[in-house]
Amino acid sequence: MLKVENITKKFGRTVALDNVSFEIDKGEVVGLLGPNGAGKTTCMRVVAGFYFPDDGAITIDGLNHAKNSTKIKSLIGYLPENNPLYPNLTVAEYLEFVGNLKGIVNLSEEISQVVKKTYLQEVYYKEIATLSKGFRQRVGLAQALLGNPQILIMDEPTEGLDPNQREDIRKLIKEIGKEKTVLLSSHVLDEVQKTCERVIIIAKGKIVADSPVKRLEMGGGETAVYLKAEGKGILTALKALKNVSRVEKTEDDSYLVYSEGDHDLRSEITKLATKNKWQLLEIYLKKKSLDEVFKELTTNHV
Repeated sequence: MLKVENITKKFGRTVALDNVSFEIDKGEVVGLLGPNGAGKTTCMRVVAGFYFPDDGAITIDGLNHAKNSTKIKSLIGYLPENNPLYPNLTVAEYLEFVGNLKGIVNLSEEISQVVKKTYLQEVYYKEIATLSKGFRQRVGLAQALLGNPQILIMDEPTEGLDPNQREDIRKLIKEIGKEKTVLLSSHVLDEVQKTCERVIIIAKGKIVADSPVKRLEMGGGETAVYLKAEGKGILTALKALKNVSRVEKTEDDSYLVYSEGDHDLRSEITKLATKNKWQLLEIYLKKKSLDEVFKELTTNHV
C-alpha cells in the first residue's frame, strides 16, 4: 500500500531525513518512534504531501506521489500533532466544512459514518470549544477519516490525554487499523507497545530499527532465555547446544542463553536439563521493555 524509497529531505544544511526507506501494507498499524528532532514529523509530512522530498520516491497504492499528488492526497487522512480545529464551530459544522473542502459527494452519509466510528454522537451539535481534549482528538480523527482514505497518518494522537482518554483513542486506532494502513508517531513508548504491531525507530534522520514490536522486546534480532539451574557442566553444555549464539552467566546458577532471530530454546534447554540431571529452578523468555531497546538504538544518534 505505502512504499517509501530512499527519501532525503533537507532544510538548508540540516538533513531531516537521510535515505529513509520502508513499506507498510494494508491492515498494518505501525509506530514511528525517535528522539526529539529525529525526523518523525518531517517523515509524516513528506508522506502526507505537505513537503516534497529532495530525493527518493513515494508510492501509494501503485501511484507515484510526485506524479499523482491530487489523487494521492485523496487516499490519505492526516491528523497533525496540534490538531487544528475551529473552536467556535460545532462538531457538525466543522465536519461539514472539512468535507466540502475535500469535495466529498455524499457528505451527509460520510459524516454519519465517521461520527459513529469515532463515537461523537453525544457531542455532535456542541461547540468544539466546550469539548474535552479526548473528544477534540476524536473530532480530529473524524475529519481525517472523511473521504474514506486508505492511509491514516497521525502525529502524536494521544498527546495530552488522560489514561482513560488514551485507552479510548487506542481502541479507535486499533479498530481503524483492521481495514486501513496506519502510521502514527508517539513519545509514549508504552502507547506504541499497546497499539502497534510494528515499530520503525528513527534517529538523526536515519532508520535504526524496523521490526515487529514483539521481536524488539526479545532483544531486537535475537531471542534470550533466562535459566536458573543447579548441576555440573551447565555453561559448557549450553554453549554446545544447537542454535545458541552466546551464553552469559549472570550470577550463581543463572544464565542468559541467546539465539539468532526468534528461535525459542526453552524446549531444548529443558530436555538438556533432564538428560544431564540438572535441577531446573527457573526458565522463561527474557523480554526487554521498548524503552530499553529505544535507548540502546538511539544512544549513539542523539
